[in-house]
Amino acid sequence: MGADLLLATIPLDASKAPDWDAAQAAIDALTVEAYERDLHPDGVVSDERIGWDELLGGEYYDDLSDPEQREALAEQLEGVRGRLATDLKELRDVLAPCGYLRDLVTIHVRGVKLVVAGGMSWGDEPCEGFGQINRLWASGALEACGALADCGTEAESGEGVRWIRTRDLPGNAG
Repeated sequence: MGADLLLATIPLDASKAPDWDAAQAAIDALTVEAYERDLHPDGVVSDERIGWDELLGGEYYDDLSDPEQREALAEQLEGVRGRLATDLKELRDVLAPCGYLRDLVTIHVRGVKLVVAGGMSWGDEPCEGFGQINRLWASGALEACGALADCGTEAESGEGVRWIRTRDLPGNAG
């Protein structure tokens, strides 16, 4: 077994400004009530809309009628929202004119501004930018800001890792 190259990407339409307010609203909407809406009667939480497992680091809250669980979830979500707000600010900084962050790069390809982070990995996150991108995808903030979630597919073996095939880029027929 060896190291693998892992990349996380954010494809943005280069002709449109991201809706940062919508992204922040998606982050602010990560509440106990939102988690509760995704909690099935059998005690399993759905990751269909929000990547709760990734955002909560595998923590599991199956009985929100228990005040201790409810309070623990509320505290953890407060920290998650704070971290995501920092992630979003750093992404905004990278996309600003002359923006720079050591482990995020912006590439322009046929009308798409592609933010990329990654590197070689033996199973851990290859860099902080990789984790930032995946957390922002898991939170719904990137879809909310206008990222082109439908121009790629999820990697077969990677949860939350998104990639783009050249043929999927706008203006590229083949």
